[in-house]
Amino acid sequence: MNPLSFRIKIGITGHRKNLPDTTLLKIKVREVLGIDEWNKNKTAKEKSVFSLFDDTSKQLLKKAKDTPVTFNIMTALAEGADRIVADTVLDTTDAKIEVVLPLTKEDYLKDFNTDESKSDFERLLKKDLFAITLRSRNIDEEFEESKRDTARKRAYFNAGKYIVDNCDVLLAIWDGVESPNKGGTYQVIEYARKDVKRPVIIINSTDLQNKPIIEEGNRINAYPIRQIDYFNSHKVSQKNIDTYVKNVFDEYFDKPHLSESKNFNPVLLDSLKENLIPWYAKASLLAKSFKNQFKWTGQLTYFFSTLAVIILLASIVFNVLEQEAFYIEFILLLFIFGLITLAHKKKVHSGWLEYRFLVERIRATPYFFLAGRAVSGVTASSNSGTDIKKGQWAIMAFAEIWHQLNTEYQKQKKEQKSATLFNKELIAYVQKSWIDGQIEFQEKYFRRNNRKNKFLETGGRIIFATAIASALTHIILSWLPGAAGQSHLLHNMLTILAISLPTIAAAFEGLRRQSEYSRNKNRSLGMKAALETMRQKFLSVQDEGEFYRLLHDTDALMLSETQEWMMLMIPSELEYVT
Repeated sequence: MNPLSFRIKIGITGHRKNLPDTTLLKIKVREVLGIDEWNKNKTAKEKSVFSLFDDTSKQLLKKAKDTPVTFNIMTALAEGADRIVADTVLDTTDAKIEVVLPLTKEDYLKDFNTDESKSDFERLLKKDLFAITLRSRNIDEEFEESKRDTARKRAYFNAGKYIVDNCDVLLAIWDGVESPNKGGTYQVIEYARKDVKRPVIIINSTDLQNKPIIEEGNRINAYPIRQIDYFNSHKVSQKNIDTYVKNVFDEYFDKPHLSESKNFNPVLLDSLKENLIPWYAKASLLAKSFKNQFKWTGQLTYFFSTLAVIILLASIVFNVLEQEAFYIEFILLLFIFGLITLAHKKKVHSGWLEYRFLVERIRATPYFFLAGRAVSGVTASSNSGTDIKKGQWAIMAFAEIWHQLNTEYQKQKKEQKSATLFNKELIAYVQKSWIDGQIEFQEKYFRRNNRKNKFLETGGRIIFATAIASALTHIILSWLPGAAGQSHLLHNMLTILAISLPTIAAAFEGLRRQSEYSRNKNRSLGMKAALETMRQKFLSVQDEGEFYRLLHDTDALMLSETQEWMMLMIPSELEYVT
């Protein structure tokens, strides 16, 4: 398992013509990247990409011992600056390219006048297995001749906007001329400056002796690197990983009813087993660990807080060891405080939710990988600005896992099919393994949540009813003749029950609410119904396009279910007041 990288996403805009010597420009770009100084001694070189990080982020980058910092170049692969910068960035260690085509490939190639230029475009395009194409139709097919030039420029500007919206810093190779042309370098720079406030580094294309211009915009931050580094560095027993990998692989491919998988490309299956499922195993084990810590902390909190009430109440009612009871209550409450403080410090609640999200994203990956399609949402949104969403690291980690999987596969594949082609066996496999498997899971999840919900709900009601009965019995006994001579022990016991039982009932309800058993069981019923509808659609698939649409529709359904679960569980964070 190679460590996951923390990637700085560099967008590129620049001129196609009138550029300085290519070798000199590459040297200048390499200087602006600042990666050599960083790799050598963790120095953020002045007027480089690393100088755009805020001070806190620089410290976080330095503290990350097991997470390499690498680059991701986002480019439209236009002639000139785009390709020069792309080649320069790709020369750095483990760099990745994301291609954003403004037009269909067929249409875009018309912009390149020479065979050499077209060949160069193809060379770089092959480095991104899942290039993004922003248009599905050729300009000539959609617009009359008088409007084609405007439509083409608009398409180029849309590509520039997409790159700016999704990068961390925009690198511009610009002559400084404020051209009004829509879709030109200046227009893209202005969009980054004014609309998005993206950091911009400008290299003067007419004079490389000039220092780069740094426009900070919203400074880049590296806050997600803490969680990525924890994920990389966390030690899990290799035996546990191996056992988990075997069980998961068998679950995906070695079940008797999944006979269709026997004909799948073995290189694809080996890639999944070696480069994806180990991450799935590690994320699953961590999710389970955080979940158990969260559950046990909640249960112990309710148990000890209830115990503290009962002990103090009993000492007061029986008028014995009152001082000692206060000592015990103090110790128990201090213990509860310590439990919850430790849980907050270890971020067990957010850790459980975020690792669960990562697990669910990885769970869908084999189906897309086998079909040779890109998984939804593997492009992490920009981490510029200060408002970083919780769980952003998980999106970035998943993007890295997907990148590693495809990179290693490309290295390992031999003269075989590069992917499992569309066929009836693949359709049947996805339907049985993914859809039917999730239906079975939702049924089990419903039964488990329903059972726990009933136990806590019924138990709480019985305890509360007993409390009412205790209070009523105490009242009735006080009305009876000779009540004054009745046993003080009985009266005291009834008093304790009448006061403490509602507290115990509240603890039962608190545990039920904390795990949202009721709403989760209802969610499972709704999800099962949606999956059964999806199953019927898979059974009637007729062509490749329909299959791929259903594949993405299923992934969107699974993603929405995970997000809904996370939104439901976010309010259940552990609190000091129970």
